[in-house]
Amino acid sequence: MQSSEVIKSIPICAYQVSDTDRNLFALLDEQQALHLYSLKDHHIVQTFQLTMLHPSNHSSIYFSAPYIAVAETFGLNAAVIDTDSGYVMRLSRENYHSDVCSFALGFVRHNNKTLLMHQTQWNRLDVTDPATGTLLTQRTIDHSQQKNYLDYFHSRLHISPGKNNFLINGWIWGPQDNVRCGEVGTFLNQYEPSTMHVDYSNGYNWDRPATFINDDVFVIGVDDPDPALYDEDEIQQWIPRRLQFYNFKDAQSDGLLPQFKMLDGDWFEKVDYGEVKGQLHYAPSLKALVAISNKGIFAIDLQGQLLAEIPLENPAQWMFSTEHEMLYRLHDHHMQTVALSKYL
Repeated sequence: MQSSEVIKSIPICAYQVSDTDRNLFALLDEQQALHLYSLKDHHIVQTFQLTMLHPSNHSSIYFSAPYIAVAETFGLNAAVIDTDSGYVMRLSRENYHSDVCSFALGFVRHNNKTLLMHQTQWNRLDVTDPATGTLLTQRTIDHSQQKNYLDYFHSRLHISPGKNNFLINGWIWGPQDNVRCGEVGTFLNQYEPSTMHVDYSNGYNWDRPATFINDDVFVIGVDDPDPALYDEDEIQQWIPRRLQFYNFKDAQSDGLLPQFKMLDGDWFEKVDYGEVKGQLHYAPSLKALVAISNKGIFAIDLQGQLLAEIPLENPAQWMFSTEHEMLYRLHDHHMQTVALSKYL
């Protein structure tokens, strides 16, 4: 682990490691200044002043070099910074139940170009070229004829390693969580109606743990069945499971994506109604899933065998980089990093 005295003077409220450099971090401070910090050289290499974020709102950072996106997690505002040119693009979404929906945002790729997928309305995602600010998904949504319309609340996005597929961790009225997934190229022309419904036991738990294994396969954390949503016979027939696996290639003609594998285990914190909470990641070279919550940090193989319980204090404080297969956190003004391979 490494630390630095430099960041002690910065009141940091959010941070994220670069996807291309394990020693480069984006740090957002309480005055809306975004700093690029080199852990290797222990100094700030660049600073951008933002003005569109509300200082009191929790923020999330997405780092896809040379672009950095910053969003109010449960707010209305976001920004994208091109660290090469210094260009800052302002983004926003409408205020309709945004207080319970993560700002849906992520970097995708199409035709060898990095693009930004971002939420603009409760049920609308758009795709913009961050280099120019050009909107690539201009359309009219006709509620009366259901044209381009989906009755769906977007929330946290998960993007595949090649950035050509995505998963939406949102919900529908009930409220009831509802995971959907789609292909970037198809979405650019067919929008929300082109996404598929992921088949699982729905509950009251959007933004559930989820991760991609590769561009086609992803995994979601599954709750215990809620008696309020399932009858007694269904609950008695329930096969215990904690993770369900899906493959885009299994898509059905009716727009449903069935699971092809399930694993059971006790790797996540569970709250009021048996819903699982925490992070789920994948370390590709180690072929290990990484589950992070208040319960602990667990490395699991794709057959559900526990590879290691990572002995780090305050486990829910840690983040994980798939690109670098590294755990990291900011603690007591020090940036701490540790390679997952140390424990496997």
